[in-house]
Amino acid sequence: MPSEPVRKYKYRLLFVPSAWKEWQALDGSVKEPLRQLLRKRLDNPHVPGGALHGELTGYYKIKLKSDGDGDGDGGGQA
Repeated sequence: MPSEPVRKYKYRLLFVPSAWKEWQALDGSVKEPLRQLLRKRLDNPHVPGGALHGELTGYYKIKLKSDGDGDGDGGGQA
Protein backbone atom coordinates (compact mmCIF):
# COMPACT_ATOMS: atom_id res chain seq x y z
CA MET A 1 0.00 0.00 0.00
CA PRO A 2 1.66 3.27 -1.11
CA SER A 3 1.93 6.00 1.48
CA GLU A 4 0.64 9.52 0.95
CA PRO A 5 3.21 12.00 -0.35
CA VAL A 6 4.53 14.26 2.37
CA ARG A 7 3.21 17.82 2.01
CA LYS A 8 5.78 20.61 2.41
CA TYR A 9 4.66 23.62 4.44
CA LYS A 10 6.29 27.02 4.95
CA TYR A 11 6.15 26.63 8.75
CA ARG A 12 6.35 23.82 11.29
CA LEU A 13 4.11 23.24 14.27
CA LEU A 14 5.71 22.12 17.52
CA PHE A 15 3.70 21.34 20.63
CA VAL A 16 4.95 22.05 24.14
CA PRO A 17 4.39 18.91 26.25
CA SER A 18 1.33 20.27 28.08
CA ALA A 19 -0.33 21.29 24.80
CA TRP A 20 0.43 17.88 23.26
CA LYS A 21 -1.26 16.18 26.21
CA GLU A 22 -4.35 18.37 25.70
CA TRP A 23 -4.30 17.67 21.95
CA GLN A 24 -4.25 13.92 22.55
CA ALA A 25 -7.24 14.22 24.90
CA LEU A 26 -9.40 16.08 22.35
CA ASP A 27 -12.42 14.33 20.91
CA GLY A 28 -12.17 13.58 17.19
CA SER A 29 -15.11 15.89 16.43
CA VAL A 30 -12.97 18.79 17.66
CA LYS A 31 -9.55 17.50 16.69
CA GLU A 32 -10.20 16.92 12.97
CA PRO A 33 -11.54 20.43 12.12
CA LEU A 34 -8.73 21.93 14.20
CA ARG A 35 -6.15 19.74 12.42
CA GLN A 36 -7.43 20.99 9.05
CA LEU A 37 -7.26 24.62 10.16
CA LEU A 38 -3.76 24.14 11.57
CA ARG A 39 -2.62 22.70 8.23
CA LYS A 40 -3.87 25.85 6.48
CA ARG A 41 -2.05 28.00 9.02
CA LEU A 42 1.23 26.18 8.35
CA ASP A 43 1.32 27.96 4.99
CA ASN A 44 -0.09 31.31 6.15
CA PRO A 45 -0.12 31.73 9.95
CA HIS A 46 -0.33 35.54 9.90
CA VAL A 47 -4.10 36.05 9.56
CA PRO A 48 -4.77 39.76 10.26
CA GLY A 49 -8.16 39.15 11.91
CA GLY A 50 -6.60 36.65 14.29
CA ALA A 51 -3.72 38.84 15.48
CA LEU A 52 -3.47 39.30 19.25
CA HIS A 53 -2.33 42.51 20.93
CA GLY A 54 -0.38 43.74 23.94
CA GLU A 55 1.90 41.12 25.51
CA LEU A 56 0.68 38.60 22.92
CA THR A 57 1.68 40.64 19.86
CA GLY A 58 3.04 38.22 17.26
CA TYR A 59 0.61 35.47 18.30
CA TYR A 60 -2.64 34.57 16.57
CA LYS A 61 -5.91 33.10 17.78
CA ILE A 62 -7.69 30.23 16.11
CA LYS A 63 -11.46 29.84 16.40
CA LEU A 64 -13.54 26.94 15.23
CA LYS A 65 -17.09 27.58 14.11
CA SER A 66 -18.45 24.48 15.82
CA ASP A 67 -21.90 25.49 17.04
CA GLY A 68 -23.53 25.76 13.62
CA ASP A 69 -24.68 29.39 13.87
CA GLY A 70 -21.89 30.51 11.53
CA ASP A 71 -20.71 33.58 13.44
CA GLY A 72 -17.76 31.90 15.17
CA ASP A 73 -18.41 33.47 18.57
CA GLY A 74 -19.14 30.16 20.24
CA GLY A 75 -22.69 31.10 21.19
CA GLY A 76 -25.62 29.18 19.79
CA GLN A 77 -28.07 32.09 19.74
CA ALA A 78 -28.16 34.34 16.66
